[in-house]
Amino acid sequence: MSECPKDLIARFVDGETSLLEGEEVKAHLAGCPSCRALEKELSAFAMAMESLPEISLPDSFTSRVLSALPSVSPRVIRIRSLAFLWTTCLAVLSGLTWVINPYVIGDSVTGAILAFWSGVRGMVWLLLKAMPLIDSVVTALIKVARHTLPHPSEFLTLLCAMVGLFVWTWQIETRRGRTKGTVAAQMEGSR
Repeated sequence: MSECPKDLIARFVDGETSLLEGEEVKAHLAGCPSCRALEKELSAFAMAMESLPEISLPDSFTSRVLSALPSVSPRVIRIRSLAFLWTTCLAVLSGLTWVINPYVIGDSVTGAILAFWSGVRGMVWLLLKAMPLIDSVVTALIKVARHTLPHPSEFLTLLCAMVGLFVWTWQIETRRGRTKGTVAAQMEGSR
């Protein structure tokens, strides 16, 4: 050992080292007078601690300490807050779909309304397709809310699945927009 292993010597005195570590400490103590002095000092301290009388606590000590602690209520995620979260997400994503939807042409109010409902329909369709992921998303959100972050691999898998689902849906929607044409063009053709 090149350096003096003071922590290892303390563990050796307390009998908490493995056989290999104990042999290393003994070999080091044979060649290091300062560590031998430390080992003797720690051994004397341990013997002095063992010779002290045991302190007995009153029976009410535990109950007094526990009653003095502030009560902590467990964090509860209410179903209403999850429903509000999903409703808000649906509204925001529908709005984003309306903004970036290829059906919106010009300032047509009819086109805007159709684009909004197309976005809502697309989000409902996406939620139905993403049903296997919803359980994972809710579980991860609950873990995050409880400050027990998921394992990094679990979080990365969830993130990749969500990005993949978004890209897949985006491709389907853009293909659908190209093949059907715009709502304005469809309305012109039906007149």
